[in-house]
Amino acid sequence: MKYAILAFLLFAVAFGSIASEEVYQGRELALHVNVVNNGDRSAHDLAIRAYVPDLGIFAVSRPFDLESDDSQGRMMFIDLPAYEIGPGLYPVRLSVSNDDFRETRYTWVYFN
Repeated sequence: MKYAILAFLLFAVAFGSIASEEVYQGRELALHVNVVNNGDRSAHDLAIRAYVPDLGIFAVSRPFDLESDDSQGRMMFIDLPAYEIGPGLYPVRLSVSNDDFRETRYTWVYFN
C-alpha cells in the first residue's frame, strides 16, 4: 500500500508536507510537518495533532515552543489499523494548538 500526501497547515502561517513511501496495514504512517511562526509573538507548549477520521486513527506530537519568525519540523507516526484499508483518498485533519489558540487544516492521503 502506498500513500502520498501534501499538507498545508497555518499557524500565523505554517506549512507541512509529507513524503511518499510504501506503508502496509498494521504498520505506521510517517508524517513530517513543518510549522512556521510568521507572527510577532512567541508560541509556547504547541502540539501538532494529525487525525484520519475515516479510519479513527490519530497522533499527537510532543509539546514544543516556537519563537516569532521561526520554524520547526516534526516527525509523527500514526499506527495504521491491522484490518485492510480500501484504496482511495482519505481526509487528514492537521492542527497546531496550545492553550491560547488552535489552527486546523485538512489534506488528503491516498492509499492504493
